[in-house]
Amino acid sequence: NVDGWVLPAAAAKTFDRGEQIQVPLIIGYNRDEWTTLRPHYWPNVTLDWLRQVLRAVHGPLADRALELYPATTDAEAMTAANRWQTDWYYIGPSRFIADRMTRSGGRVHVYLFRRRIHVPGGEKLGAYHAIEIPYVFDTLASQKFVPRQPYDQELADAVSSAWVRF
Repeated sequence: NVDGWVLPAAAAKTFDRGEQIQVPLIIGYNRDEWTTLRPHYWPNVTLDWLRQVLRAVHGPLADRALELYPATTDAEAMTAANRWQTDWYYIGPSRFIADRMTRSGGRVHVYLFRRRIHVPGGEKLGAYHAIEIPYVFDTLASQKFVPRQPYDQELADAVSSAWVRF
């Protein structure tokens, strides 16, 4: 929220003008951010609904959006909606900020977290929103509800070490 004090202008304008504070930045996203969020916001995705939303949001670029997020069935529409929302809410903004920080001389580290947890339904969820958190903070041992493979701890060690070094 732009409040005129902490946030004097919209973030996009601040970054476009290069007025952000120049501090090293880690920014990133998970490959499948939206898979666990979609059921809460859009529980009934259909092919017609997806086409309507993409046309409403992208206007004259809707045909290109429909090419980028193809679907011919309701099941494919759900997958396409997950991909589109991951791109729209997470990947696009992260890349925008990383690009603007880099253009103005800032140091940026961008990550893409792709580790999929193998639990019933896990393959459908992929690398969902916030799945990287136990790896970043190396708290896998306290995450008893998700079975892990031996290499998960190695990954957590590498990820948390990278963040600590940052």
